[in-house]
Amino acid sequence: MFLSSITATSLTETSTTAKVATGSLYWRGDVSIPTAGHRGFGGQVWRYVKNGDASSITAGMLVVRKTGETEDVVVPMPTTPVSRTYARGVAQHTIAAGSYGWILVRGAGLYVADTGGTTINHVLIAGNAVAGNFDSQVNTTDETAEATQSYGIVISAATATNTGIGLFNQIGL
Repeated sequence: MFLSSITATSLTETSTTAKVATGSLYWRGDVSIPTAGHRGFGGQVWRYVKNGDASSITAGMLVVRKTGETEDVVVPMPTTPVSRTYARGVAQHTIAAGSYGWILVRGAGLYVADTGGTTINHVLIAGNAVAGNFDSQVNTTDETAEATQSYGIVISAATATNTGIGLFNQIGL
């Protein structure tokens, strides 16, 4: 279900109680990414989820459906990646353990590079050193292998464990 009555501030709000139905989607028109001053990457789609991990999910983490839970309870992508079909989106702010918040599923947004950093214009894949972080590679030749499934494109490269900007394409939709 797409919502139309939400503000930009609401997208960064988190709560220990659900403010809207989990799984709700929100479309936000042409946006700028304040951290880097980029504009013109088109709109964004956001999904409302619950953090099912024992720790906080932080900005830039790739999150997936928690095993044995509904699609809307998420945890960071493990270092041994699971299938892209479990991916739900990328956090753009901290969501505390057990709390609800919005994650980005489509459009430009922040990501956290894994220990090897990322390269501009490469595809973003799940990292293999830190849960929820991203690696990059020239292209994805095998979309069936979990370790090489792409989630977006690097717009702004990042050094090890720092944030960059990616253009994400319909994660979990």
